[in-house]
Amino acid sequence: MTVRIITIPFDRERGIFPEEELNRFCAARQVLHKRPEFFSHQGRAWWTVWLEVEEVEPGQSIPEGLNAAQAGILKRLREWRMQVADKAGLPAYVVLTNRELEEVARRKPGTLEALRGIHGLGQKKLARYGKAILALVSETGPPTLEVTQAMDREPPAEAEPPAATETAEHA
Repeated sequence: MTVRIITIPFDRERGIFPEEELNRFCAARQVLHKRPEFFSHQGRAWWTVWLEVEEVEPGQSIPEGLNAAQAGILKRLREWRMQVADKAGLPAYVVLTNRELEEVARRKPGTLEALRGIHGLGQKKLARYGKAILALVSETGPPTLEVTQAMDREPPAEAEPPAATETAEHA
């Protein structure tokens, strides 16, 4: 994570705050937090933007329309997909396509039923990866491959709950 403060003077001739520098800086980064401020100094208007950004790996663009939380989910999904693909000796797109990853990040499903609504996630992918995907969407960090494998195993059979006992109330 990087913090950067960019201050832009008002261009009186053009009547705008030229934002080219800000756009160039943000183009290759994911903006996590921002705080714009306007101020006047010696009769001139200024625009200062405090940015907290995360560098984006080359070739890993952030799809338009994703907010910071969704971009974080997408990053975790991409890391997880690479781990799974490497371990299985598969191309990453066979595990999940970029479009499927983006849609999961955008929708943030909380159930397997909600995952079924994403085009491309059929029964096989849901059975194989569904629990891991849901964990990645709900967690703040990526699970390790061991956790992912454990989540994909069948849960142990639950023990029978103890028999309920009746109690009589006396007045």
